[in-house]
Amino acid sequence: MSDVIAAPLPQKKSADHRMLITFSVMLATIMQALDTTIANVALPQDG
Repeated sequence: MSDVIAAPLPQKKSADHRMLITFSVMLATIMQALDTTIANVALPQDG
């Protein structure tokens, strides 16, 4: 029988996932701010 040793995963994949998560959170934050701004402009002022 031959011994097969699995090679460790490269660390670049972890960094790619981290960047994707960071970008997703940043995009969601910007979209929330944009949505709030549009809603505040569209709603009539009271008082």
